[in-house]
Amino acid sequence: MLAFFQKPNRTVETELKLRTQHLRGENFSKAKSGERSGKFYRNPGYVKQPIDMPNSNHPPRSVVVEDRSPAADARQCSPSAARNRGPILEVLTRVLPKKGIVLEIGSGTGEHVVCFAKALPRLVWLPSDPDTASRASIEAWIATERLANMRAPVALDTRWGIWGVEDDAPFDALISLNMVHIAPWEATLGLFAGAGRLLGPDGVLFFYGPFVLSGIHTATSNAAFDADLKRRDPRWGVRDVDDLVGEGALRGLELREVVNMPANNLSLVFAKSMPATLTNIGLGRSFRRIDD
Repeated sequence: MLAFFQKPNRTVETELKLRTQHLRGENFSKAKSGERSGKFYRNPGYVKQPIDMPNSNHPPRSVVVEDRSPAADARQCSPSAARNRGPILEVLTRVLPKKGIVLEIGSGTGEHVVCFAKALPRLVWLPSDPDTASRASIEAWIATERLANMRAPVALDTRWGIWGVEDDAPFDALISLNMVHIAPWEATLGLFAGAGRLLGPDGVLFFYGPFVLSGIHTATSNAAFDADLKRRDPRWGVRDVDDLVGEGALRGLELREVVNMPANNLSLVFAKSMPATLTNIGLGRSFRRIDD
C-alpha cells in the first residue's frame, strides 16, 4: 500500500506567498512532518537547470528557475539544494543498495551528489548534466571536496538514444531530482527508456520533486505553479505519477514506494522488476513464476 503524510494547514494566500518568496530566492520556514490538515504536501521550492533543447543541433540552453549564488571558482550554490538534500539523503540511505554505482541525471550545481557521495562512501557516483556551466560547477565541487568515490560529470541528455555511459552499465541506481517538470516530456520518456536498458536486476530508479496524483494537484499553489511552468515553456509541467507508472511498466520498472517529503515534494522509488524463475532439477527446466 502506498501511504502519504498530509500537509500542514496553510491558507492559499500563505502558499502563494511562500511560492513567491522562493522564486525571489528568499528563505521560507519548513513545515514539520506529521502535521495534518487534509491536503497533500509539496515543496514550493525547486530547482535545477532543466534540459531545454529544441529539436535542433543547437547546444543546451540554460534556464534557471531560481537564483544561484556563484562561489569564487566555478561552483554554484542552489538555495533549494541546501534545504532539501538532507531529507532526500534520508530516503536514499534507506532505498539504495549499500554498494555499487549510481548515475545521477541532471546534477545541476553538483551539491546534491557531493552530499550523497560524502554520506554514502561505498557507492560510486557518476553525475551528469547537459549544461556546460553545470558540469563545470560539479567538477569544482569534486575538486574542493576531494571525494574518491565521485567520477567526473558527463554530458547527457536523456533523449539521446546512446547516453555515452553504457560502458559503466549496469547501474545499481539512477536518480533524478527536480528535473522532469522542467524538461520536455520526451526527456522523461528517454529517462525511462535509459533506465530500462542500463539498470541491473532490482536496480532503483529514484525521482524527487513535485507531482500530480491521479490528475489532481495536491495543493492550489501547485496548480498555479504548474500553470506558470507551462507559460514559461508549454513543454514543461508537473507530471502525473500515473503517467510515470505507465511508462515504467513498459520498461520493466515497478513503482515500489511513494514517500511524502517535507514542503510538499514526493520521492518515487521504482525498481527494475525481473521475472523470478524456479528450476526443476529433475526435468532440467526453468519455469517463470507468476505472482498473484
